[in-house]
Amino acid sequence: MSAILIDPNGKEQKSAAIDLMVEPLLDENGRIKFDGRYPLFQTRQGVPAKKLFWEEKIALDKDAYDWLQTNIYDDQTIPDIWRPAWLGAILIFIFGTIVLTAIDMFAQRQYLKGQPVRGTRELQPKAYAREHRRHVGYQFRVYATVVSVFRKLLGIKSPSYTLSVPYAEENEGLLLLGDPGTGKSQAIHQLLDGITERDPTEALIIYDPSGEFIESHFNPATDIVVNPLDARSLYWAPHLEITEGDEKLNATERQFIAESFFPCPDDASPTTRFFIMAARAIFALILISNPTPEQIVELLCNEELIDQCVAGTEHAHLISRGAKGQRGGVLATLSEVGETFKLLPSAEECKNRGLFLKNWAKRRRGRLFITSSHTTREPLRRFDAALLNILLGYLLGESYALSGERPCWVIIDEVHALKHLPILKSALVEARKYGVKFVLGTQNKAQFEEHYGRGAATMLASSHSKMLYRCNEPDSARWVSEMIGEEEKERPRVSTTATVQANGRDSINYSTLTERRLVVSREQIMSLPNLHGYWKYADSVVPFRIEPIDRPQVAPSFIARPPKPVVQKQLKPQALTLVASTETATANGNGNANGNHKQTAEITSEVVEGLDVGF
Repeated sequence: MSAILIDPNGKEQKSAAIDLMVEPLLDENGRIKFDGRYPLFQTRQGVPAKKLFWEEKIALDKDAYDWLQTNIYDDQTIPDIWRPAWLGAILIFIFGTIVLTAIDMFAQRQYLKGQPVRGTRELQPKAYAREHRRHVGYQFRVYATVVSVFRKLLGIKSPSYTLSVPYAEENEGLLLLGDPGTGKSQAIHQLLDGITERDPTEALIIYDPSGEFIESHFNPATDIVVNPLDARSLYWAPHLEITEGDEKLNATERQFIAESFFPCPDDASPTTRFFIMAARAIFALILISNPTPEQIVELLCNEELIDQCVAGTEHAHLISRGAKGQRGGVLATLSEVGETFKLLPSAEECKNRGLFLKNWAKRRRGRLFITSSHTTREPLRRFDAALLNILLGYLLGESYALSGERPCWVIIDEVHALKHLPILKSALVEARKYGVKFVLGTQNKAQFEEHYGRGAATMLASSHSKMLYRCNEPDSARWVSEMIGEEEKERPRVSTTATVQANGRDSINYSTLTERRLVVSREQIMSLPNLHGYWKYADSVVPFRIEPIDRPQVAPSFIARPPKPVVQKQLKPQALTLVASTETATANGNGNANGNHKQTAEITSEVVEGLDVGF
């Protein structure tokens, strides 16, 4: 199309029409009008064109090229026009080659891994947190074990994830298993933080053998220290836990306390079992008169007084003077508890502030920190184990409704250090019915088996949730691997056949096979770094990494009690009166169960008069 243009001087000149100069004429239907074989156009407003017309003209290639380049393509050459297209094609080729190849390789790897059919699932912390995001039970903040290269290069900190369980399943137990320094204490610190923040508050009993947790979590307004050597500890004696007035109940309580101080492992030899059971029976008789710790120590120092305690009872033959070997073995076993009671403070040393374990178990208010140190752990072991055993017995013996359905946490770190707790086996099974939430920490299965025999594996596996760290002991590592479980997958199997004959045929056959393997091997358990572990819950196992947190010290782990006067070997009048009351009870035929004699009551009231047991 050509146009006759009028320049500013009024002269006419012919020029080819371009899009900026003309616009098509449209009919009433919005379609372009045609005049014969050519469409109709009109000049745009402001264009000085006198006339538009079509003409056919033959031009040289160079002239047509120059005109098109100048007027249509803004002086761009053909390579300039194609440059964006070529650049896009190159980018698409590179993207397709790298990204699509990576996607194909990933899909191929997933295909070769197979499809899980059943068994334990291995999840990353992110996937587990997404699956259990609605759970409001106890939580642990952890990190993925593998940090991406991108984050390493840019120095970006890894995001944290939450491992949690449903609140209703908290009372099904938590096991922390791993060698020293692997991260068990860090998990307990996080657990204590969560328990402290709860409203309403929940009761807590924690065995803190190294004083680590009391330093960071102790609240003197609500918490109680249970350590005879600590100045903050309250007065406690066996007679505080014995009910007066009910003869049969009195006898069972004394027997339970004696069992707590003289535990007997299930795999003990017959001889050992005999001596322990005999010492239990005699110690239960000693408790008839409600003696104080000082009186118990003084009585154990005198064989004559012990003989008088059992005289006229069915237990007298256990320490018959005619059987010197048997007598010596029973008395030696009985004397072991003497060192424990020597450590207990008097009511005066505790400012007449006493601890009633039975009342505390009913109310379930506050927290009990049963502490020791590396130097006092073994001397206090029997006392700590006995108190824990008594507390567990009361927690499982009282109605859950009496405490207002207030849960109670029982956290025992290094549970193997307490050796044998008689009630622990049944407590792990029945605790959930009484609102008791167990958290056990130990190093490996072998140490637990040393004190609980063949039932150790069952006791450790009874916890529904588990945090498993490094175990260098091979048998324990194998047991942990088997406890995590196996996975069953359906994998592809490709087989090929080939022939060298000219008329033969090659073939490829695709089929599937079912494979079973341990999700985590023994070697992986034994080679875990510190603060790395596996979280086992239901059918999921999650590899994780936990980071330590610097915590301020809110309380000293230990405050020494002022030394008390040395106990003389000479028997005190109180102990003599104690024996006299025992003889009187025996003469009346009640030496086996009756603990309410008048003289005994006088002794007890004299020693602990004004005792405050509101704790």
